[in-house]
Parts: sequence; C-alpha cells; structure tokens
Amino acid sequence: MSLKIPIKNIYYMLCYAWQHLDSLSRDQTSALDVCNMTDLFGRILKECVTDLIKKGLHRDYIETTEQMVGIKGKLLVTPSVQKSLFQLGQSICVTDEYSLNNPLNQLVLSTMQAMTNVKDLDAGLKDQLCNLTTHFRGVETRRVSSRDFANIRMSRLNHHYEHTLKVCSLIWDQLTPEESTGRYIFEEFNRDEAKMRRVFEDFVRNFYKIEGPKSNTFKAETIRWQETSNDTQEKTLLPVMKTDTCLISSSCYTVIETKFVPEALQHRFASSDKIRSGHLYQLMAYLENIRRRNNVNLNGILLYPEVDFKIEERYKLWDFDVQIRTINLMQDWPLIRRDLLEMIQTRGEEEKVAAGF
Repeated sequence: MSLKIPIKNIYYMLCYAWQHLDSLSRDQTSALDVCNMTDLFGRILKECVTDLIKKGLHRDYIETTEQMVGIKGKLLVTPSVQKSLFQLGQSICVTDEYSLNNPLNQLVLSTMQAMTNVKDLDAGLKDQLCNLTTHFRGVETRRVSSRDFANIRMSRLNHHYEHTLKVCSLIWDQLTPEESTGRYIFEEFNRDEAKMRRVFEDFVRNFYKIEGPKSNTFKAETIRWQETSNDTQEKTLLPVMKTDTCLISSSCYTVIETKFVPEALQHRFASSDKIRSGHLYQLMAYLENIRRRNNVNLNGILLYPEVDFKIEERYKLWDFDVQIRTINLMQDWPLIRRDLLEMIQTRGEEEKVAAGF
C-alpha cells in the first residue's frame, strides 16, 4: 500500500481504537515528537507505566512454600516430619505475602526490559524506561507469550492495568529476537496490512461511539441469516455476518464497512476501474438481511483509506442509499475528525428532511 500515515495520526487512531482518550485530553506532545514506530511505542509504554506508578502498582497475595526456622503461616506437618526438620527447629510452611510480584507486574516489567533491548530505540527513552523499572523491585521477569495476556482476569482492583496490557501485548506481537545479539527488532506494525485493517476498523467504530451524536447507537452487530425453509439443515456451515460499524437512530440504520486495502477500486483488463465486487456484495448482503428483519430506513457506506485519489460516490441500489467513500489519513488530524463527522452529519440532515422537520 502506497500509504504512509503520519506517526501522529497513527497515535490518534490507536487512542480511539483502544478507547483510551486520557492521553488526548492532556498535553501529550512529547508522545508525538517521534519519527518511527519504535520510539512511538517506547513513549506510549513509558507514559502508561508512569500512570500506573502514580495510581499505585497492584499488589496481590502470593502463596509461597518454603523451609524456614520456626513456624510461620500454615505448617505442612508431613513434609516437615519426612525431612526431620523439627529436631533442627525448622519447618516447611506456606505463607501469603502481599507482594508486587504478581503476573500483572511481571508482564509490564518484562515488556519494559524487552523494549530497552530493542535495536534503534532512542537512547533517552531507554534511560527513562530503565529508571521506571526501579519501581518494580522484587518483581520477577518472565518469558512472555500471547497466552499470558489472555489468562489475565481483570477486576475492579486492577482495571487500571487494562490499557497498559493492551500496549504490552501489541509490543510483544511486534518484537523479533536477534539470535546473534540477544536484542530485539521492533517490526513496525503499520506495514502489516492485517493489523492495520483491525486498527482502522476499531478506530472508526470507536471514533463514532465517542464523537458521534449521543442520540445514536454505534456498534458492531452480528446479523442472522433470514431463512425461508423449516428444515433442520446444518446452520453452522453458514458464514458469520458481522458488521464493522452500525449507526442506529430512531429513523435510520447505517452500516459502515471499513476496508483497509491498497486500492479501493479493481483494475479490469481493457475496462475502466470498478468498485471491488466482493466488498459491495458483502455490504448488500448485510443490508438485505437487516431489511428482512427490521422495517427501517437503511443506508450503507464502504469506507476506504484514501491512497492516490479521493472517492465520494453515491448510488441507489435495491432501494438502499449506498456510498463509496475514502478518508485521507495523511492530512492533519483536525481535518480527519472533520471529515468523519461530516459524513454522518450529512446523514443526520437527511433524516430531518425525511421526517418533515
């Protein structure tokens, strides 16, 4: 894809995708004063951990079994007798320690230490991360896998770690170890179309959740196939229909499908460019199945990142108002915000006209 989104705009997109706008509501110019993704994530991680320290690092009761002089905690009689420890004035006991050395802090500390070993990370950022690790004395580091993050259970006592763990998880997805040096290379995920597709989808949906009219509902929705037969055929073979974003009001229902692809149009041999057929068929299937279920005014939008030129086309297909749009992610952020809001403001004005206002 010949699309180089500015680091600053990727930062904004990630904040919306993660639904974490605290960093946008305060002065975070330092986080944007970077020239590559490695330094951007180094700064994001630094700010996340700084916030954790200010709020208080999570402590938990950690159960430890150890041999000791005397008795403390829960005495394990059988193993103590088997080792003849009582004659020595010793025992094996289980103790609970209110400790920082829990899985949450282990993941955060391990991520910081990995980032300090990333090739090409800014030297100043490396020093700042190293300084932050001093707040984690007594916390063990560990080998980290994606399963470690999936196994974490959030609660009201540790919910303030949620955003930081998302950042740590994404960092580990991008780290590749160098066997010769023992250091890491941070693979810039903005070059990974699959990851950027997910970021683009989450960004658009959560942008409208946060910035859109409060009278509307914005969500992804799973659509059921409308069957006309009563036989008991195997339904699990049917593909899942799940929208990227739905904008729902009392009088209108708009499905927005985000497509982060190199080109919005398909090149046809000896013919003019065409809208990607698979994308259009997908959108029309969503709209038709929603119409069979709900008697609402339905619209559809295919939204692409703008690459070489702007697209803003509108069609009436099967009585649906369908738009093919692009958004320029390389322009200044206030203009991106303006264009996204204008796209649904136009829709809102049409609703008023249709309702007779």
